[in-house]
Amino acid sequence: MDWQLFLEKNDGSRLELSGKVIRLLHQEGCGLLPGELQMELIGKEELKTGEKLRLLTKGGENFCGRITAVSFGLDKGRVTRTVFAKDVRRFLHYSDAATFSAGDFASAAGEILAKTNLSGGCSLITSGVTLSGGDDRVKQYATMLEDLIAEHKILTGEQILLRCEGENLHFSTFASADAVTIPVEMIHRATLSERDEAVRTRLRLIYGEETVQVASENGMARWGVLQETQILGSPLTTDVLRLYGDAQIFHLAQEQKSLEIEMAGDWNRRIGDHLSVVLPLLNVRFQGYVTRVEQQLFSGKHITKLKLQASFGA
Repeated sequence: MDWQLFLEKNDGSRLELSGKVIRLLHQEGCGLLPGELQMELIGKEELKTGEKLRLLTKGGENFCGRITAVSFGLDKGRVTRTVFAKDVRRFLHYSDAATFSAGDFASAAGEILAKTNLSGGCSLITSGVTLSGGDDRVKQYATMLEDLIAEHKILTGEQILLRCEGENLHFSTFASADAVTIPVEMIHRATLSERDEAVRTRLRLIYGEETVQVASENGMARWGVLQETQILGSPLTTDVLRLYGDAQIFHLAQEQKSLEIEMAGDWNRRIGDHLSVVLPLLNVRFQGYVTRVEQQLFSGKHITKLKLQASFGA
């Protein structure tokens, strides 16, 4: 067995549950949305909401979170329990009338996390870029972080990735390293999709009295005028607005290409991974970033399901 599941009870005791699990589903959290663990197990051990679950694999700790719901019943004469748990990102979805100081991303994010009693760190993120401080309106902590992430992207062009590392949160930029190739023999099923629901061909940006409008001529020729208007909370000049608008419309005026694959179980796959997939039967070579990871264990089998969003230009 290449994984272990432990229950940490509130009295400090620890119990391994690996051998009692019938089914397990782990969905890695995406951005500020919590990761989730759902499992069905046999046995009469008492599990309570608020107790902690840890899923350990050869690659490290894939999940650490607290139980949010427990149900139990009978299945062919056996007592079974169904358990749901969420990782620490759950605590970002509570609200406060909290202010935080102007500063670069690392300092501002650290100030917000301190209010939630969570620990975090940053790497590969441009420092020294001053972001706006927060006001005292009641907001979820996740909303405060979303505003920071959006403002940082406007000023630097960097897309920030948030991951859970055990009980700690870690912010970084998406990997720029060469894509890792997934061997075709590991892939059981694959679905390639192209969609234009999110396409926008004209973008209007507003900050206070400043307004900038940018458009994609090629996009409008293909899809017509599909406008999006964004009201920004950051103090930006017209020149910065235009630079941001030009970068945004380049991405918005492209259809979304995605690939969903079901493959042999792989605990090493994480959201933000840069992967390459070659499907000779479809004459497809797809390169992109992982935006969804789902691990399934049942009947002694381990299956990994991934969704990849195409790298621009792929």
